[in-house]
Amino acid sequence: MKAQQKIDKVLEATKQRVQEEVGSLLGAKFQLSDLTKQIVSKSDYFADQMGKKVVAKLDISGEIEGFGGIVLSVKDAIRLGGTLIMLPTGELDEVSKSENYTEEIEDAYGEIANIIAGSYTKSFEDSFPKDCRFIRKEQDVVIPAKVDLNSEEPFPDQYYYWIRSKMTLDGHEMDEMGVLIPAVPFGLEVPSDEGKEVETEAEAVVPESSSPKEEVEPVTSENSNIDVREVQNSQTENREVADEITGPTGKELEKHKKLLDQLLESCKNTIGEEVGALLGVSVKLGENDNKLVTKEDFFQEEISGKHVLADMDVVGELDGKSFLFVSLKDAIRIGSTLIML
Repeated sequence: MKAQQKIDKVLEATKQRVQEEVGSLLGAKFQLSDLTKQIVSKSDYFADQMGKKVVAKLDISGEIEGFGGIVLSVKDAIRLGGTLIMLPTGELDEVSKSENYTEEIEDAYGEIANIIAGSYTKSFEDSFPKDCRFIRKEQDVVIPAKVDLNSEEPFPDQYYYWIRSKMTLDGHEMDEMGVLIPAVPFGLEVPSDEGKEVETEAEAVVPESSSPKEEVEPVTSENSNIDVREVQNSQTENREVADEITGPTGKELEKHKKLLDQLLESCKNTIGEEVGALLGVSVKLGENDNKLVTKEDFFQEEISGKHVLADMDVVGELDGKSFLFVSLKDAIRIGSTLIML
């Protein structure tokens, strides 16, 4: 589940990057709707598709390897490619309507598919723990109902993470852009009929015989050399040691947290004032969002993209390490303001 949450965060960043980079290439406003994501088999995917599709194949290489694809309707591939080569609106409408996917338009759409693949590579490079590159390969025009599900074309028969969203180009509503990435190499959970059968069989197994547990009589102080008071004292000492190790609990923990949150609120105001004075501008920090996290959860769920890390030593009656994280873009802006770029 954590793998899926991490990938979904990366995909949101990818969507923004695709919008910006494709729009910049076309010189037009390009928008994607909210992403819809699901695990599908090859057969389920093509059973859901209608009409001619252009599949730009994807090779995924690096620490994660596999195959996938960028899938658009022929009409949408024509509209995007035709916009890139600046076909007049009337001609573009006519070519799209007739689904005349010419070699010139195919080459133009291929450049756009390159941009989409590059956006995926850049976003996963910035925010995903494993190295992987998305390389756009050749294109196929396919009719979903005629796809051979047992073949390797246009991509292998396996489970995929299907990412889709509606496209809009300069106010013109289009169909979906679909991107399929292999589910298993990215650590995503896929259905397993075989696993379910095994589980069912395991649940059905009943031991042929079982014997009741023998009752063991408790040892009393009369039958033992152990002094009950010594045991009680030992248990008390163990609890005290455990409290020192685990720290405060219950109401005491809540009290500590409340005090710490008050101090952090004061720190926030001081930081705003002192950084603002250094930069010669007004600096304001938003509301604090304080929580306890593990290192794993922090890197998996709390941050994405490139960050600048400043580590700090905590010394005095309390010793330890503390860390300051700022996104790379924000660190550049703050530093650039200081040197008056």
